[in-house]
Amino acid sequence: MLSVCMTTYNGEMYLREQLESILPQLEPGDEMVISDDSSTDKTLEIIRSFDDARIKLLTENRFFSPIYNVENALKHASGAILVLADQDDIWRPDKLALIRRQLGGKTDRPALVMLDGDIIDADGQR
Repeated sequence: MLSVCMTTYNGEMYLREQLESILPQLEPGDEMVISDDSSTDKTLEIIRSFDDARIKLLTENRFFSPIYNVENALKHASGAILVLADQDDIWRPDKLALIRRQLGGKTDRPALVMLDGDIIDADGQR
């Protein structure tokens, strides 16, 4: 089982596209843990609109700190593989497959997979 852990705070601008890039990569037993830190925009509405049972949404948090928000998401994850996601990333369609392949199913010991990315602007241009 794999857990994608994402934190949010007023992330409505890119959140829909982000979730659309991650959710299709999750397998049925995987989960997406989203810890929201007091968003006042449409962040929670966007997340709930996906109506996906694999999403575990943690609300009512008042951390006002990205560090504590990440910690909260990690504490609620149950997967043997933990993958961190920022609220404004758009994932390549093979990202989770690559992570699974690199780990080779070995989750009995700590391992780290680091991936490169592309920097894009608000219009999706490199």
